[in-house]
Amino acid sequence: MHRITQSKLFLPLTILGLCLCIYMDAILGYRSKIVSEPHGDIAYWFYFVRQFGFDALRQGRIPQWNPHIYGGVPYFGGWQAALFYPPNWLYLILPLNLALTIDPAISTYLTGLFGALLARRLGLTPISSLLTGIILMFGGPYFSHVWSGHLSALAAMAWAPLLLLSVDTIIDRPGLKPVLIGALALAMQILAGHPQTVFNTALMLAIYAAARLIRCKTRMRIIVPMIGMALLACAISAVQLFTGLQVSTESARASGLTFHSATSFSYPPENLLTNLIPFFYGDITHVAYWGRWTMWETASFVSVSALVLIALGVCHGQSRRRWLWLGIMITMLVLAMGRYTPLYWLAYHALPCLSRFRAPSRFLFEASIFAALLAGAGLDPLLCGAARTKIASRIMIGCFSVLALSAAIARYKGVAIASAIYKHAGRHNNPKAPSFSKIVHAAAPFVAHQLLEAGLIALVIGIVLHECRGKQVRRWALTLAVVSIAELTCYAHVTRSSFSPKISELVSMQQWARSHHGDFRILQQGLPIDSALRLGLYDVSGYDPMVSGRYQKLLDAANVPTFDSRPDDKDIDPSPVLQLLRCKYVIDTSGGRNLVTKCDDPLPHGLMVYQFELMPRAKDAIEELVWGDIDPQSTVILSSRPAIGAVRAHATGSVNIIWENSDTMVVDAVSTSPGVLLITDAYSRFWKATPLAGSIQCRYETMPADYALMGIPVCAGHHHFEMEYRPPFFRIGAAISILGLIVCGLLGIVVLCSSRRVHE
Repeated sequence: MHRITQSKLFLPLTILGLCLCIYMDAILGYRSKIVSEPHGDIAYWFYFVRQFGFDALRQGRIPQWNPHIYGGVPYFGGWQAALFYPPNWLYLILPLNLALTIDPAISTYLTGLFGALLARRLGLTPISSLLTGIILMFGGPYFSHVWSGHLSALAAMAWAPLLLLSVDTIIDRPGLKPVLIGALALAMQILAGHPQTVFNTALMLAIYAAARLIRCKTRMRIIVPMIGMALLACAISAVQLFTGLQVSTESARASGLTFHSATSFSYPPENLLTNLIPFFYGDITHVAYWGRWTMWETASFVSVSALVLIALGVCHGQSRRRWLWLGIMITMLVLAMGRYTPLYWLAYHALPCLSRFRAPSRFLFEASIFAALLAGAGLDPLLCGAARTKIASRIMIGCFSVLALSAAIARYKGVAIASAIYKHAGRHNNPKAPSFSKIVHAAAPFVAHQLLEAGLIALVIGIVLHECRGKQVRRWALTLAVVSIAELTCYAHVTRSSFSPKISELVSMQQWARSHHGDFRILQQGLPIDSALRLGLYDVSGYDPMVSGRYQKLLDAANVPTFDSRPDDKDIDPSPVLQLLRCKYVIDTSGGRNLVTKCDDPLPHGLMVYQFELMPRAKDAIEELVWGDIDPQSTVILSSRPAIGAVRAHATGSVNIIWENSDTMVVDAVSTSPGVLLITDAYSRFWKATPLAGSIQCRYETMPADYALMGIPVCAGHHHFEMEYRPPFFRIGAAISILGLIVCGLLGIVVLCSSRRVHE
């Protein structure tokens, strides 16, 4: 046994085997199911966005703009496209359904592997390191996001343990190798496409490094390599980093979210109970979730056994850093609670960029890294018989008694208990949940079952701890590790869900879409949110955090839902704005219906307008567009005076726009008078117009028109030009990334040569 665990292949192969146990059936049956729940981000977003991006990449083109949702949003600069994240290149060679299932499997494996390597680096034994990795990859803070289909977040979180390993190594023994490994890990995390995870990881590393550097006398020898690591990572990922930062200046979150919005999906204090009973508030499959927010954002379960091991790790762990781990774990946990503690309010106002992200509960993953390390540190003294377990054994047997009694009470008084908790915690966060009576009556027996199950696990742990003495101590310690691994594997198996790749609503709409091609938009209700991509249609709304700030404000005022906003005022008629956004059909497939309503007189993709009103204030322009009596066919609202001559009487014009690809359109227009060419796509200052042969103008300027759309002042005559979306930082970032990869390669050669010299 000792010989097996000391093998270099023990950790990678064992973790791989456990991952295959969870994912293999879905990988083999990818034609009939994809790993994720039917209404998660894969079904609503990644299924369409990944296909759109990698289809373009196969054609030799890097798509910068997605014209199919929200009047157009940045694609590559929108981060989560993650076209340059190496594991995502499997989308180029595998069927989409198979790639979407292997994607989270790879991320899960890397999380477990890097977590185990981190534990080994910090001096834990192979068995304890294995447990550390499994807690990380199958624990609630990570694996619950597999259920919801958060592919980018899963991929980015996987690199956090390796980053912590690199930083810790640099602090202990500054050198080129850990700098290079850390730079590659940070670059991969950035390229994975989830900025919030990068920010959370950076904050965690900053706290960890600052705490370790307090007593260090040679701080500059450590700080300089860390800065070099960060700069090299930014250089490698510059093509994604620079482009994303530039285009995000126009997004709805550019100015930050309000404290109320930023702290949505905070970790509720009452959910600490789910560390003992993971499905106390429902498991969604059998009982609707009735706690605050959503199950996948507030899951913190790391197994009952791990909680005992964490306590043993704090009290008897052999690592001198266990108190540091405990302190950072508590700090991250308090940050995850968001609005429920004062700390997040201070961080919201003090830390730059924190206000741009929702869901403070995602700090739970950073907390789980240190919880897993403490659990591993608690298993080591058990394995060698150095831990006192008599008190812990009595506590766990006492927990069994309490939980068993609670189960009995819940079985007979569960409805009253669930009603009280639901009234306090759940009802205002789940307005679309089933009726109150239905939830609490279903929850009561389920809660009793969960309490009894947790009590039995506590009893088993108590017995194991009681027997952890004498010659058999290692065997019983291994039994406790097996119990913890079994708990987590069962949790992952129960939590994992799947859905059919043949989305029924799409099947019913594909035939309609084939017979209704055209350059118009739809507003879909009931369909998967970004299905316009798959159907080849253009949607007024969508599901993307990179929606233009201007466009979102206009939709909010017209009561059309957006990613960060779901207006409730049903008295507003959105028709004037839908007309402005060239919406021709409203499609409702909710409740099994297939209702299509045609809208009146939508604007075309482009038209000549010869009257304009100046409204520099955004509020005035939006109010006029939503509630005013302006005719968008003849008048356009501008924020500044256009550089055009006097408009002639009885002016006429025609406009023809043809999409060459998602980033480029060719405009051919004729006008008998100076005017404004209105293009009914979302405005961005990165849309550039280039004159083509035969155009009367040698320069074209793009400006905001009707607040959220594009307007181009033109003179009388024939106009022929190309519109292209091209953020300047993309090319600059690409050049820096190539240079960064060259430097990284040269440094890698230096490291390899140095290693060979040492071995010789």
